[in-house]
Amino acid sequence: MAQSVKVTDPKAWYVRNLFSKVPTQYDALLRLLTFGQDRHWRRFVVEKTRPRQNGLALDVATGTGLLAAELVQATGGNGLVVGVDLTLSMLQTARARLNSRGLASKTDWVLARAENLPFRENCFTSATIGLALRNVSDARKTIGEMARTTISGGAVISLDFT
Repeated sequence: MAQSVKVTDPKAWYVRNLFSKVPTQYDALLRLLTFGQDRHWRRFVVEKTRPRQNGLALDVATGTGLLAAELVQATGGNGLVVGVDLTLSMLQTARARLNSRGLASKTDWVLARAENLPFRENCFTSATIGLALRNVSDARKTIGEMARTTISGGAVISLDFT
């Protein structure tokens, strides 16, 4: 995993700086802000994503890996999930979470911007972004990148709340 992604966009710089400071508190804050509904929402996304056994799923702005973990588990441990995030400390937290659950061999982590995904076209069976679309600099470009990297007929899903 690369140690840094060059960020010149002010919003991306702000988001990376903000989330670099909170990975250990993030999950508790998320439960509080969603009144504990976040886990139900993630299950709903996983259900709609229809993870495939031996499939390759993408989780953009993976954060602490909560959604990535559920995607892996939904394949019965027979799929692979690639988690992408702009923040190294979030990716490290996600990696530790999935390692502690014995899912390290079913995940990969990439430090990258959501608006510029470093993957070829049509390589994922699904792409998700959970509770993060408001944090990207260009939501339209992010969704476009998710669609570009997802096979025809695959699910592209954004989970968010206001």
